[in-house]
Amino acid sequence: MSCDEFVRALSVAGQPPAAVVEHARGCDRCRRLLTADGDLRGTPRTLLAPVLSPELERALAGHRELSTSWSAWRRALLVIAASAAGVVVAATWVPRNDLHASPSFLHVFAVLGLAVVAGSQLYLHRNRQGFGVPPWARWGFVSLAFVGFELFAPGYARGLLATVAPGSVPPAPAHDCALLGTLVVLAVGGVAFAVGRGTVLVSPRSAGALAGCVAGLAAALFLHVHCSGTRPLHLQIVHVFPMLLAVLVGVLAGRRLLRA
Repeated sequence: MSCDEFVRALSVAGQPPAAVVEHARGCDRCRRLLTADGDLRGTPRTLLAPVLSPELERALAGHRELSTSWSAWRRALLVIAASAAGVVVAATWVPRNDLHASPSFLHVFAVLGLAVVAGSQLYLHRNRQGFGVPPWARWGFVSLAFVGFELFAPGYARGLLATVAPGSVPPAPAHDCALLGTLVVLAVGGVAFAVGRGTVLVSPRSAGALAGCVAGLAAALFLHVHCSGTRPLHLQIVHVFPMLLAVLVGVLAGRRLLRA
């Protein structure tokens, strides 16, 4: 039995099965969780430890505080604010007056902004048990972000080309977009990992992937405001590269940095 399977089994009402107790015997972290669970249910499991240590009491009190919905929103606002700061920098650094009037530009801006907000809340949400959303929902959001970006980029490019004069928009350098997108990913991803550090009980790898996806969406939003590119391949490859990089790093770092 893995630690993730242990946590899921522990969330089921009733006495824990023998496999759960057996796993807890050999895992210090899971043994503390089993002891805390018995104490919270009013049925101390003296088989393992009858009394909680002061350190564990403080950890549980802090974890219960993190499980409220308002706390999740407050933390999500930090990620959203970091993303918004990048957009403001992009808008003031290289104003895109030639494209801002395009309906396609405004629609994609709204969709990417909503995706950053939804992903941030999904990443930081904790239910009453503190488990957050299931791993399949996290992976589903990441997959939907990639597929949606790749599918709608050609249509967005056609919509832009229909609103500007031929040759009026200079080609966008690929290395410039890749570098700027990576810098935004580092900034927003750093904030996301900082506010979610040590709060993920189940599948920290999927949580890390979701944090990376949110940072990648913020980078796509930044490039959407900054970049003058109208070629579908540029949008599908260069603009999605920071997101792919962030998801891969998030998967690798999630287990080490996010696990409770």
